[in-house]
Amino acid sequence: MLLDHDRRLRRVEFRPGSYDVDRLVEMLEYAECNTMVMSATIGTGHALFPSEIMPHQSEMDPEYVPRLIEACHERDIAVTSWVVFNIQDVRDAAEYAPTQRWPEYAMEFLPAFDGTTRPGTVGMCLLGSPYWQILADFQCEVVGLGVDGLWFDGFSLRGMPGEFRPGCVCKWCREAFAEATGLDLPEREDWHDERFVQWLEWRAERLLENLSRIVARVRDAAPGIPITVNPGNHPWDAPGWRQEWEWGAPIRKYPDVFASHHASGTYDFNGPNLLTINAKLAKAHSAAGADVWTPLWTAREPRYGQPRDGWLLYHGLAAITEGVCPWWGMGRGSDRSLAEEQPQYRWLPLKRANQAVRLREEHFGGEELRFAGVVVSEHTRDFYDRRRDGSRSYHYYPAGLFGTHAMLAERQILHEVLYEDHLEQDDLGELEVIILPNAANLSDLACDRLREFVADGGMLVASFESTLFEPHGAQREDFALADVFGVSWHGTLGRNGCDARRGLFMEDADLTGGIQHISIGAAHCLVNAHEGASVSARSAAYGGNEAGVPAIVLNRFGEGEAAYFAEDIGTGYWARPYLWTRELLTGMVLRRRPPLEVDGPSVLYANCFRAEEELRIHLLNLPFTTNRMMNRNAMATIEEVLPIFGVEVTVHCGEFSHAHTVVSGEEIEVRRAASGAARLTVPRIDDHEVVVLS
Repeated sequence: MLLDHDRRLRRVEFRPGSYDVDRLVEMLEYAECNTMVMSATIGTGHALFPSEIMPHQSEMDPEYVPRLIEACHERDIAVTSWVVFNIQDVRDAAEYAPTQRWPEYAMEFLPAFDGTTRPGTVGMCLLGSPYWQILADFQCEVVGLGVDGLWFDGFSLRGMPGEFRPGCVCKWCREAFAEATGLDLPEREDWHDERFVQWLEWRAERLLENLSRIVARVRDAAPGIPITVNPGNHPWDAPGWRQEWEWGAPIRKYPDVFASHHASGTYDFNGPNLLTINAKLAKAHSAAGADVWTPLWTAREPRYGQPRDGWLLYHGLAAITEGVCPWWGMGRGSDRSLAEEQPQYRWLPLKRANQAVRLREEHFGGEELRFAGVVVSEHTRDFYDRRRDGSRSYHYYPAGLFGTHAMLAERQILHEVLYEDHLEQDDLGELEVIILPNAANLSDLACDRLREFVADGGMLVASFESTLFEPHGAQREDFALADVFGVSWHGTLGRNGCDARRGLFMEDADLTGGIQHISIGAAHCLVNAHEGASVSARSAAYGGNEAGVPAIVLNRFGEGEAAYFAEDIGTGYWARPYLWTRELLTGMVLRRRPPLEVDGPSVLYANCFRAEEELRIHLLNLPFTTNRMMNRNAMATIEEVLPIFGVEVTVHCGEFSHAHTVVSGEEIEVRRAASGAARLTVPRIDDHEVVVLS
């Protein structure tokens, strides 16, 4: 087994049921891949090798998988096996092998509030039933073939095919749920039913518990083998990709496994720009070893069209910038025809991307510098503004995150994603700033930790209805952190997203470059400022009925401070990217000095890692007019990238005297500022540069 899995960055997925092994390995070498994601199974759950557990695929070649693994290893190409966790890529319920062999362990699905069911939907119960043991034993068979890693797809609790319902409410789950909670299972989706609420929590905890059991059993057979799961819970709001509570994969830390996210899904959702936030979400699940995937071509691309070179190149460059492993795959992993047609024509763009990765991979990763954390809340995703039947009027949970990320990215501000269990469990002291982009539903424990963070000297930046609700949706009388924010809530206007607009009069116009009257263009709260809090902006409402209401408040609390925005500023920027909006948020964040300051245009994206007594600064020239992820349902085309010249970099963390660029191979003068900080000028950045300080 090749044990350097997480250091291998040139990965491709191709997993047909059988293939000419010599030809395939020749194509892998041509494209300079060092990891192959193949499969010992297919999406229907059938084994592609002589398994004693899973049914065999009807046309199985018993020699193909072992020969492929052996041939790859002979050429130092690692082999990861794609495997199905629950269900994936099934078009007909009758073709799914596990439910045919073990019908007693099949999932049962929760009816909708109106009683709607999907009788043709299937999947396997991985919560209450013993099926997890069968799956674990099967994975032990797979690793016994000599693979170097496992990659679990279908890590969800929805069935297939068609319009899925979530699971599971089978007899096994009934017993396990009653034992854990003393309650009967819910009879339908009902957000006012305590049983349904408890079932959601139990389902998430049980899924991770059984995942850990599977991992432990597999690693008994193959100690140290890397295992990755694809939670598929990115907060996209594009049609068909609303990965909310129905999906079932919790937004939490995943112990003992790596996490993988799609950069673009199976469509062209502006992949390179979405990649940066999806990589942060994957890293929040599993700090080390996270990866991001994108297809070499998609359903929207003409069948015989060449893959877009620049698009695929930027997938690799953006992944390296974020410190995650990139990999590329067929439109469907097993799509033989597309891979066979003119192989070099099809694989040449991957070769070029891999060559760019190879140039930089020696300087990949390390310990990421920490500065700001952006909170992504599972309970806000699930419970915020939720009606009894599951519908909601406020559909902008993803937009608030995307808009906040965009503002920080465009100012080259180092930031990471924090989940609720990071707030509740981790040491937050390494962070200077924590941002709540309308994190409305947070636990008392999370709020208490945030209060401690500010009291100990941290900076908290919060917007709109952050902390106004209990985790499961009940509204509090006031913000849980009203004392920290320096405001009290007394109303909300415009919960339908960006339709509620009001003017703001800046009492501190320095925050907006001297502009006194602005509009963010978002829903907003009506608040009263506490005594001692400083009001930086007040409402200058069009109708006059809100005139003078505080809109931006800065409050000292203990040794730290908090900035509160009454507007849903992240969603506002996502819809209307006014530059003053960006300057307002980033100006508050930059009241604390980051360890790395980069002065460049908004298309420049920055990240930084410490490793082997050196600092690695990644500077990515993203090719859109801004780093905002624009129309996520539009085709992402990268045609031309204009170089950036004369980027100023200031480093406040450590003593450095030498700097050089990896791509252009230039020595850079390190100047010393009066503060002791290291300062340097990067002369030119084409697509991506790594600056190494020592």
